[in-house]
Amino acid sequence: MDWRHPFYRLQQRLALTRRETHTLAVLLLLLAAGLGLRHIRYELVPYDPAYYVEIDSLAAPAPALDPDAAPPADLPADAPASDGPIRLNTATAAELEALPRIGPRTAERIVAFREARGPFRRPEDLLQIKGIGEKTLEALRPHLIVE
Repeated sequence: MDWRHPFYRLQQRLALTRRETHTLAVLLLLLAAGLGLRHIRYELVPYDPAYYVEIDSLAAPAPALDPDAAPPADLPADAPASDGPIRLNTATAAELEALPRIGPRTAERIVAFREARGPFRRPEDLLQIKGIGEKTLEALRPHLIVE
């Protein structure tokens, strides 16, 4: 038996060539490396099911909106109810509701997201919240302060 070759018996039983044995060894090493990286990744970012349950409870389906329907006459589409810009990292849900295109559920999602992940660093972070897309973000930009 050749002591320098770790797959000698497997090679003999399966009638593998030397090249096939080396390929098998490389594939096994890649598999082991992938499993190791996966393990490290999950160790660094622990899974907390309570976080996802809380976020999912806030993500109730929004009612379907008619794209052709006009906004109510007493509420302009892009004008906030407050006088000045709102500080995104300290605003309450009620204050956030005063922003254009932000309803009570979206305001609660913003506050829950901020409490779970920490303060917003830039307005684009709002895109991670369900119910806020590019158009809503553009309508919100002039009315927000992110510190």
